[in-house]
Amino acid sequence: MRRIFSERGLLDRLHFAGKKVGRELCDSYAAMDVFVFSSFSETQGLVVAEAMAAGLPVVALDASGVREVVQHGKNGFLLEATADTASFAAFLGDLKAKAQLRRELGKGARRTAQKFSRERCAEKLFAFYEFRSHENPA
Repeated sequence: MRRIFSERGLLDRLHFAGKKVGRELCDSYAAMDVFVFSSFSETQGLVVAEAMAAGLPVVALDASGVREVVQHGKNGFLLEATADTASFAAFLGDLKAKAQLRRELGKGARRTAQKFSRERCAEKLFAFYEFRSHENPA
């Protein structure tokens, strides 16, 4: 990445933040305007849900784990798995130019993130086991 950015005269815009946890991670999300995710391998959508909890609209590839969280036009944008950098740039340009759209998608992102809160996930887990125990009584 350093070589590519250097070749394009953009090295001064590249920053490798390293691993973030706890307060440092929260502060990092709070410093963002949008969360961009171009991986094909997010199996659970956790980083996407974390970003949404910070009120960030998400621009991501339509892949497993992501498509279960991102709703195109409601809390971010899903791009086809074959999307190129121009596609990402177009959606990011829209979000930069349209503050109201960014805010509305951010609100949708927070609503979505609530579905993935610890409390909500615990409720789902307990409900699942309760259902299973009634289905197969000992």
